Amino acid sequence: VLLREGIARLLTESGFDVVAQAATADDLPRKSLAHHPDLVIADINTPPGHGDDGLQAALE
Repeated sequence: VLLREGIARLLTESGFDVVAQAATADDLPRKSLAHHPDLVIADINTPPGHGDDGLQAALE
């Protein structure tokens, strides 16, 4: 949580709009569909999946 919020704060302070944060890999596809971001920064080791499960689901 601390790392995710820190990255979001750094991006915001640099002039970027952070439209969503996903706490789990399961949240990533839903939030990507809802917000249509230009860029997704994801930790592929985010639970509950391993690897790029959440990222693959968001891309589909």
